[in-house]
Amino acid sequence: CLVGSEMCIETEVKECGCKADIPLEIAISTITANPARILQLKDKGKIEEGCDADLCILDQDLQLVEVIARGKTVYTK
Repeated sequence: CLVGSEMCIETEVKECGCKADIPLEIAISTITANPARILQLKDKGKIEEGCDADLCILDQDLQLVEVIARGKTVYTK
């Protein structure tokens, strides 16, 4: 996969949980909260009151089911 691409990131997050036994919330933080913190985006990367959260809803197999951005559903599988 192309480094940094959506497919590569998705694969890496899944492998963290399956192969390395890393909790899902830790694996996901590597592509959400950590980059936001590094880029000093104080209102991004977390679900918290007052933050600007775009949400990706995943199923049990970690497949993307829905995306909510700016309070509106922008993708549904």
